[in-house]
Amino acid sequence: MRRAKATWMLKLFLSAAVAACALGITLILTHTWWMPPFFDVLGYLAPLPQNLQVDVIVVLSAGEARTAAGARFYNAGVANTILLNGNDEIQGIMQPILARYGIPNENILELQGDANTYSEAQHVIQFLMERQFRSALIVTDIWHSRRAYCTYRALNNDEIRFYVWGEPMAQTRDNWWTGPSMHLVFEEHIKTWAYGLVYQVTPFCNE
Repeated sequence: MRRAKATWMLKLFLSAAVAACALGITLILTHTWWMPPFFDVLGYLAPLPQNLQVDVIVVLSAGEARTAAGARFYNAGVANTILLNGNDEIQGIMQPILARYGIPNENILELQGDANTYSEAQHVIQFLMERQFRSALIVTDIWHSRRAYCTYRALNNDEIRFYVWGEPMAQTRDNWWTGPSMHLVFEEHIKTWAYGLVYQVTPFCNE
């Protein structure tokens, strides 16, 4: 009886191992087919309106790419005010970038950043409401843009009109798994679906 059970368990283990190996090989061989749309899911791809003008450009806490994108939008006349969100260290990185783009200090607002996108959105929305801003362009990275946009929409109750810009990264949808940003994409998938469970923020919020 014990030998039969052991034999059955061994067969089950071997079958599972073979299935796992087969799945792994299949995923490797077909990665150029499924990995580009795996990346696309994270991006909020609605194009920005032509001649977009908003009350404020909100640059979510980050480094040079997001901040430079926000500065370009400012210089293109999208808004007369930029809000930098981040802790003191991040603000210290962002401020000199805006200075290089010639943006005056009096047109820059600062808000201390938060630990996650949800609490960050809560504080940004409160900050904008207190200053009677009614439209904003959120600037973030392309892989973060869907979760950011859907979080702001979920918390906003349509009191502020939000647009989102996802700044492209060095790798594209066709080769993102070849560079250092690969782990960010996988982590973002986990966070996106976790937000649906924890905060009821649906990732299917495209207009």
